[in-house]
Amino acid sequence: VNIYMKSHPFKEKDIGSVYRDEAKVKFTIVKIVDENNFLLYPSYTDYVGANFKFAMPKGTTLNYVSGKSTVKTVKFGQAKQTQLYPYYNNASCEITADSKMLDVSKPGSVVCSDLRVKVSFDVLNIGSCLKYIQLNEQENNNSSFYSGAISDKYMRITYTYSFDQNGSCTLKTNIEAKSDINFSLIGGFDLTAQKINDLEYIYVPNSTDFSVLGAAVSKNEYLTPDKWSNSLLAPYRVYSFLNSDLSKGVCVGFCPDVSNSSNTTRKNLVNTSVRFDFEKSLISPFALSKEAALKRGQKFEVTSFIAPFEKNTYNFTDEDLTAMCWYRVNGDVYLMLDSHKPIDKNIQLPEFMKKMRVTPVDVYENTTVLSSDTDDGTIHIAVSSDYGYAVVKLTNK
Repeated sequence: VNIYMKSHPFKEKDIGSVYRDEAKVKFTIVKIVDENNFLLYPSYTDYVGANFKFAMPKGTTLNYVSGKSTVKTVKFGQAKQTQLYPYYNNASCEITADSKMLDVSKPGSVVCSDLRVKVSFDVLNIGSCLKYIQLNEQENNNSSFYSGAISDKYMRITYTYSFDQNGSCTLKTNIEAKSDINFSLIGGFDLTAQKINDLEYIYVPNSTDFSVLGAAVSKNEYLTPDKWSNSLLAPYRVYSFLNSDLSKGVCVGFCPDVSNSSNTTRKNLVNTSVRFDFEKSLISPFALSKEAALKRGQKFEVTSFIAPFEKNTYNFTDEDLTAMCWYRVNGDVYLMLDSHKPIDKNIQLPEFMKKMRVTPVDVYENTTVLSSDTDDGTIHIAVSSDYGYAVVKLTNK
């Protein structure tokens, strides 16, 4: 907060002193800009992540609380929010079509089977920055507030989007620490859910409340661990149906087989695995996590996806399945088969999935994958009760 006060009484020695506004909120002096301006920030105690509350001083009076300053009370003229350091730095974007880099500065078109968009940037790690400011207060040092002093307080984030012919998209999110950091992870796709008769019709595999086909929900809710069917596996997929006969929809989630989005890692990180925000019609399969720590140079990666499905199309031809959809990661196909009835049959697959190796990734307790390959263009699964699913990886032989 930049405070304008003509001929204010503060000197460099007063940095770190704490004042209280008319609403009893504490602010700390962090920089003397010039004879008429100085900077404050709200006194924080939580330095994890970027989820902090910014506050502006209430009223026009500040009263002394603690520190080296001898000024007891000041009345200022104007307060305004100011950006001490840039939130983003060093942004870049690359687009490749079948591994060929495209020149996005020129208009044109291209036909390809593998389209990827890679966006990278440095983002300010708020917690580390606040700790730096706090240290600067203790040293009463006005001169070290320049951008080079916090170059290691940024995280390098890279988003890589990959698109497939069935309309699916995978997103790899890579975080690289430039210094030791703590952060609260929020990642993946948010889904804008469709309302059917003023209700959201959804299905969440491995949940006690929302595993019913077309479960109707109309309130904000978090899917906490007491609502997981398997206490060792946080739900990582959400289906949203787009029509009343539940034949068309979208699945969003995380790949349970890759890096830090694996089931084991997610179990250790996740507090609540799914957030339903029906005021904004948003569904997020990985809404909140516990605090994650990265050492300097360490990387954290999650892979998320969004995949459409529609019955009686080339990618979904079996009427006995609730949903059948897929996405790709590094050339491998992750196929998701969900059923809300007992079945024991060969499921016909799209032509490009023929003659691939089948590796089970996540199979519900009453579901069995009976195929080791797709040589005949099908995969055999059995569900012994009214609900089951299988997630398998298909790889080239």
